[in-house]
Amino acid sequence: KFNPSRFLVVDGKPREELHITFGVGKRVCLGEGFVVMQTFVYLAAIIKNFKISYQEPKTYFEVGTSRSLKIYVTTRK
Repeated sequence: KFNPSRFLVVDGKPREELHITFGVGKRVCLGEGFVVMQTFVYLAAIIKNFKISYQEPKTYFEVGTSRSLKIYVTTRK
């Protein structure tokens, strides 16, 4: 019998340790292999067609909050 409450903690949120994206065992997602393959193809196409660079970090020490890393994407010629 399916009992969805066994997947929830007291406040009604899902239990983090039970989340498995594609499942395991006999209930594994049939599309997992396809998704992994397509992700590889898309990533390869992005790397082939675009140059990905980042802003050089400062060489001096600065006190305060850290800045976010800026990534620049430009088309390859």
